[in-house]
Amino acid sequence: MPQAGAEGMNQLIPQENSSLFQGIKVLVVDDEFYSRKVARTLLMAMGVTNIYDADSGVKGLEVLRTVGPDVVLVDWEMPFMDGAAFSKVVRNPGIFPYPNVPIIMLTGHSERWRVEEALRLGVNDYLLKPISGKLLCDRLISILSPQLSSKTAS
Repeated sequence: MPQAGAEGMNQLIPQENSSLFQGIKVLVVDDEFYSRKVARTLLMAMGVTNIYDADSGVKGLEVLRTVGPDVVLVDWEMPFMDGAAFSKVVRNPGIFPYPNVPIIMLTGHSERWRVEEALRLGVNDYLLKPISGKLLCDRLISILSPQLSSKTAS
């Protein structure tokens, strides 16, 4: 059985990708501490060192404004402001300064209407919890490929 933590997760993530994510800023917005911790552990195993988190959609918007991350992982189900409402605010250029930041929706719900709603709101990808390190890595590479390509070329 693989070890727990970032060292054990390294076994699940291709090592050639570990240097790709250095310098990338990721914001994790989830009201559950454990879910944020799992996402942080997976990201660290990928080589991401600039990880920010927020325990609510409202706090996530504040962090997003101040940090300007390269990608946001947001939970669908949160009190007061869920991931759908969060995405709607972010995607409104008249209201929000970073309307094009890539968003990956994380959720335990696989209903078709949720996936369609997330896409309608401009979410770039939709991952079911519990999230897989390899799948998250693949999605980050896909979403961030222009940034990662320019980084490796320099």
